Amino acid sequence: MTATASPSIQPWDATRPARRLVRLLRRNAVVIQGVFALLWSVRLAAAAGPWEVPVLVALFTVVMARRAFSKTVGLRARDEFRTPRGRAFLRPVTRASLWQIGASVVLPIAAGAVGLERWALPIIAVTIGLFLVAFAASLQLTSVAVIGWFATATSVLLPLAFDDSDLVAAVSGAMVVTLVASMWCCARATD
Repeated sequence: MTATASPSIQPWDATRPARRLVRLLRRNAVVIQGVFALLWSVRLAAAAGPWEVPVLVALFTVVMARRAFSKTVGLRARDEFRTPRGRAFLRPVTRASLWQIGASVVLPIAAGAVGLERWALPIIAVTIGLFLVAFAASLQLTSVAVIGWFATATSVLLPLAFDDSDLVAAVSGAMVVTLVASMWCCARATD
């Protein structure tokens, strides 16, 4: 009797339920991160110009979203995420999202209450960086965690390097770069 090699399951096999969930989460992350990158780019343009930056971010978001959706044709997030397995999969993402939203509201108010108003925007950026670190586990993308740590460190250091007039532009620019890089990683990983 000869042994035959069993066909191995490809790591990108979309027929596996867990793999489908990860791909759908990455696809959705592209869109959400693109929207937030666009909002930060508008803040950057309002603070320092140029207005071409939001246009370029919007175009890049459309290209990355088209790529992510074309690679996940036939997968429906609504069907996948409403299953018990899908709900369990999204639980850590929901917790991280709630933490980030709560912290981005409470911490800047606390900073203002103790006279550190200039730290309000960097604190929001720190919460986004830490969210990306937590989100990376569900995305199964180490690159997003690295980007999140970069955003966190940068957001802490920028107030030390810039005066108040340039701080909004510096933090906004750092967040645009952070979110565009993370969006690109997620779009590429939907393959």
